[in-house]
Formats: sequence, C-alpha cells, structure tokens
Amino acid sequence: MSGKADSARSTALAVVDRVQRFRLHQPQEDFDPSLAGGDAGLAVLFGYLARCAPGDGWENVAHAAVLRMSRGLATMRTPPIGMFGGLAGIAFAFWYLSHGDTRYRRARTTVEDILLPRTISLATSLAKRRGMPVEDYDVVSGVCGVAAYLLCRTDDERALSALALIVAALAEIAERDESPASWFTPAHLISTRSMIGKYPEGALNCGMAHGMPGVLGILSLTHLAGIPTVPLRAAIQRLTHWLLTQRQIRHWGYSWPAAVGVRASDPASPAPVGWCYGNPGVARSLWLAGEALDDAAIRAISVEALRSAYRRPGLQRSTLSPTFCHGIAGLLHITMRFATETALPDFAVAAQGTLDRLLALYSEDVPLGYRDHDSDIGWVDRCGLLEGAAGVALVLLAASSRQPPGWDRLFVIS
Repeated sequence: MSGKADSARSTALAVVDRVQRFRLHQPQEDFDPSLAGGDAGLAVLFGYLARCAPGDGWENVAHAAVLRMSRGLATMRTPPIGMFGGLAGIAFAFWYLSHGDTRYRRARTTVEDILLPRTISLATSLAKRRGMPVEDYDVVSGVCGVAAYLLCRTDDERALSALALIVAALAEIAERDESPASWFTPAHLISTRSMIGKYPEGALNCGMAHGMPGVLGILSLTHLAGIPTVPLRAAIQRLTHWLLTQRQIRHWGYSWPAAVGVRASDPASPAPVGWCYGNPGVARSLWLAGEALDDAAIRAISVEALRSAYRRPGLQRSTLSPTFCHGIAGLLHITMRFATETALPDFAVAAQGTLDRLLALYSEDVPLGYRDHDSDIGWVDRCGLLEGAAGVALVLLAASSRQPPGWDRLFVIS
C-alpha cells in the first residue's frame, strides 16, 4: 500500500474511533436512525469497514448500529420516505449489511411494507401534477432516493414493480412538453433558504441533490441496468438537453447554477463545487446519461464539466467543508470514479491532490477530526454520513482500499 493510501486509511480509522466515542456520549433520546446524520449512516460506514477489513470485528460494530437504528425507527410516528432522512435510507442500511439477503430480511420487509405503498402513491400523483416541491421527487427526500434504493433490490418482484412505477412517473414528468417544465417549483414551495424570495414565479433546480441531475441519474442507471420499464431513452435525452442548456461558459470552462428562474430575468443562483450542487454532481449525472445513451459527445461534456471544476479559481469554488454533501469528500469521490472509469491521467492526478487537501484538513483539536461548514451557522461538529465525519471516513476508506464502494449508489453515483 502506498504512503498516501496508508495515511488515508489511518486517518479514516482515527475518525471512526472519534465518531464511536462521540456517539457513546450522546443521550439515548437523541439517537437518530437516519442515513444522513444517524445510525443508518454509521451502519453503512461500519459495514464498508467490515468489507475492507474482514475479521477485524467491524461486523459486530455494524450490527450494534443496526440495533440502535431499529430502536430509533420504532420511536418515529410517521417516518418520511426519503433516502437521507427516512425509510429508504434505513432500508438501504438493512440491505447493505444483509450478506446477500441472509440477514435483517424481516426488518427490511417491515420497512418496505410502509415505504413502497407511500412512494407509489406519491409517484403516481407527481405524474399528474404541474409544479411541485423538490422534496417530492429529489434524491435527498423524494422518490429518486427511493428509486436509488430499489435499484439495489431488482431481484425482488415487489421492489422491481415499485421501481418501474417510479421511473415511469419521472419519465412522464421529463417528457411532458410544457413551459415551464412540469417539475418546476412554485415560489411558495421553495424551501432552500438561499433561494427563498429570489424566484417570484418559481424555479427549476439544477443540483444533483434536489434537481434534475438526480432524476437524470436515476433514469440512466435504470436504463443501464436493463430493467424492463417504460422506454427511457427519450426522457434521458430530453433531460440531458435541458441540463446542457443551463450551462454557463466562464473563463475556466463550464459552470452550472444551483437553480434557474421560471422568469428569464430571474438570477441564476451560483452553485458551489460539490455533490449536492455544481459541477461534480452535474458531471456525474451527465456521465451516466452518456453511458445510458452510448453517446461519446455527452461523456466528453461530462469530462469537461469536472475538469472545469478543477480549473475554477479556488476562492470561487465555495468548497470550505471537508464533508461529502457540499465539500471536498464528495468532490474527491466523484473524481476517483471518473479516474477509474475514464482512465484519464489528469483525473488520477486531481484525485491525489484532492486527497492531500482532505488529509491536511484533519485536526486532532476538534472532536471528530473533521468539522462541517454550514453556510448559516459556520463550523459545526457532525458525525453523520451526509454532512459529517462518517462521510469523510467512507471516502478515505475508498481511497485506500480496493474494495468497491458500492455504498455510493445512495448518492446516485454508481
């Protein structure tokens, strides 16, 4: 193992140790079962550690996290369906640790008994609506996140049927010829703090976490998996065209806004360089679309989109946090995926440089080794997967191991 891989692994293990100690000192009533910030995310982290270091006892640690997650779930009266805050993420954790569906089957089925009917009902309604909150369809909270989970369960007839209904609804939304597009969010339904008040007639979201790149990724992955659903090529082509239409040309290359207004004069909200918004997430969705359509031109644009992120001047990247969602860990992981799948040497070099930057941000002086930067409240200690230290540890482990990071399906990356 190279020196950098050794450093990445040792730093990841130091973070994991801190996360475990941090968790132990939290009151039991504060336990969070979610994937984003709680025990489902920690279970995935420990499950990946068990794959990277079999025989080191991480299976037992992961099982303990699953038990805490289950207890937390039992206290939720009406849990949301989403991947990062609700049932889909909890089901994903059960599946990820199931050893080929030999464990946690009853618990996972119980979750799906609630999750699938509610998701189908929501997806069916979306196909008929014009204008909707991003939380209904997006990766973080909506049906796209559920679809990401169901793409892991295509050997199950019930899950496959639900997935087919979801992608049919998403394709219907994408293909409907309306202006503005049927999936626009009216002003009164915009919940993102930085966007409230900016778009008096509504907006169309351009981020992987909450916008059309996430939908494009789900449709592309479903098509690539060869799953029998409604034909998806036309919807993938239409969304790709829309996304390419939103790109802005800067002196460093391509850039995508966080959102565009329904009214032409509305501002295009600038996006940082992260998974949730900006070039890295958009680039990944375009790469998946290029693969689904077998279109070299789209793949080339996706490559240029990620290269543009690295050419963007540092002060304009808005990438302060080391965490996955809006920070350096997410950028690094997407870059590593591109380095592997394109075999382009500049992405390998970029990944090494980004890894060096992430390692340099580790601090013995903060409780978890890494802190998240929240644009509203500043630096904060978070142990979770989406915006916390657990997500950083996952990426560092992926950088130091040959074990495939299959957990990144939950981010619609693979």
